[in-house]
Amino acid sequence: MRTSPSYQFDSSLKKYIANTFYRFELLVYNLYAEKVFVPSLNMTKYIPTINRKKFKELNPGAVLKINQTRQPGDTLELFYVGGTAGFYNINLLIDVIGKCFQEQIRLTICTRESDARSLHQEFPTFPVNVSVVSFSGEKLNELYENADCACLYVEPTEYRMFAVPIKLFEYVANGKPVIASAGTWAGEFVAKHSVGWKVEYSDKALKTFLEQLLEDKASIPSYAEAIKRKSPDVFLERTM
Repeated sequence: MRTSPSYQFDSSLKKYIANTFYRFELLVYNLYAEKVFVPSLNMTKYIPTINRKKFKELNPGAVLKINQTRQPGDTLELFYVGGTAGFYNINLLIDVIGKCFQEQIRLTICTRESDARSLHQEFPTFPVNVSVVSFSGEKLNELYENADCACLYVEPTEYRMFAVPIKLFEYVANGKPVIASAGTWAGEFVAKHSVGWKVEYSDKALKTFLEQLLEDKASIPSYAEAIKRKSPDVFLERTM
């Protein structure tokens, strides 16, 4: 299908006008704003014009919850909540858990119904130890209560180097240790605050880590308790 020259001209003109107003808006911020809040400071290198000293990191918020600390059973329960389509790529996590830990680990994914359908299409033979649901409210709270650890093991991309997942703070607010991928902002945050583990993004690295976690799963409750104690400090620091 050919694109008409007039359509190309209109698109170019709209892009030029939008870009002009965008840069004018940044100029106004730079002149009159004392502080410009961004989800992460890594994001600021993509924002021109504004003086770097004006930027202040302000991560998403979350409501701290007091859940009873779960004792891991024979099967380690991992939990992921969020998108699974597009740049929300968790296929490696599913693949490794499905192929290597069928008897030892169960992964529950809570996502939109449309994403759930797409995910099943990508895996014609879906792992028996991976379940996909589309819950919210009380049912979502039950998933958190039944989880030993939460996952943000996603494919590292340029976007992931500055993106701040809201679910990361929801995980911590629920007292769940987080398994995050290296090469992402979330992975660096998890390592800095000791609220989980930063794991290199490869099938070998993930398999090795999960084997070690299974050997030491008795320590997960004390890890979760430590996260609950430090959660107020983690959430307080981002507002100062």
